[in-house]
Amino acid sequence: LAGMIPLLLLDGLIRVWSGLLLRLRRTEIVSAALLAEIGAMIAVVPVLLPTDIVQTQPICLAIFATYAGKTANLAILLWGHLRVARPVLNAPSARNSRDAITVAYLWRFFWPLSMTIAIQGASRPLVNLFVSRSPGGEEALAVLAVVYTLTHMPYGWLNDLRALVAAFWTTAEQVRHQLRRFAMGCCGLALAINIILFCTPLRDIILGDLIGLEPTLVDLCKEPLLLFCAVPLAVTVRTYFQGVAMVERRTRTLAPSGPCRIGIIFAVLALVPSTAMAGASRGILALVAGFFLEGAVVWWCVRQAHSSTSPSTTSGSKTNRA
Repeated sequence: LAGMIPLLLLDGLIRVWSGLLLRLRRTEIVSAALLAEIGAMIAVVPVLLPTDIVQTQPICLAIFATYAGKTANLAILLWGHLRVARPVLNAPSARNSRDAITVAYLWRFFWPLSMTIAIQGASRPLVNLFVSRSPGGEEALAVLAVVYTLTHMPYGWLNDLRALVAAFWTTAEQVRHQLRRFAMGCCGLALAINIILFCTPLRDIILGDLIGLEPTLVDLCKEPLLLFCAVPLAVTVRTYFQGVAMVERRTRTLAPSGPCRIGIIFAVLALVPSTAMAGASRGILALVAGFFLEGAVVWWCVRQAHSSTSPSTTSGSKTNRA
């Protein structure tokens, strides 16, 4: 844990430079940086495996590989920032068009986003805390570790719909309709991937042959994976309307979603007895309930804020921001 502390600085720089490039719609540079991160993490593994420090402390392999990946990511983004973003941002037209903002305004915009992300990050540790104390807690934690990783791949990329909305959102209804259609298409693709991977015999091949789990753990993973299949629906709604709230600078509408998510997770874990469901299934059920309630709250709050603003006021505020 101490060795991972400097990653905070690297992650901060990655997010800032990625945001600037996404604002300029240079997603190919951000994608290249992510691919470089994955490639670097894979490439250093055979190099580090024979070293004495990894042989004596295997956890160092994960730490060194993570730093190698982040450094590669940061190098590509730095190049993109210096070569692409900086000239545009320093252009006279860009300097003249910048909004006058204060630290207080930035904090009012930022704190709901940071609180939401912090609560999202706390969800899985809370689930682990309860599951580890249920009967068969050790096996349940092993199952959750596998399920978290497998299920994140089919839906994790949907979170980038926030950036898509922020980059292309306009007052034109045709553009908004196209964004909604694209989001729905992404949701359908993620659902199809979930069904193919986790509702067919391919699931047993992935768990038993590729990952190499024991048959007992394979059986324990089946129900949690099925429970997680519908999560792309909630994630798509959540990320789309989060993007809308960011564009319209109404991030305070997102503030209730985080407490609602952590509240329903706690309620499910506390109220569903450990004898009714296996530990891992109970944890995933709580997590899925959190996703859906959070998505519903984000949808309702953003829609309420949007409908409460008259068209004339909205167009006037947009003109003033421009």
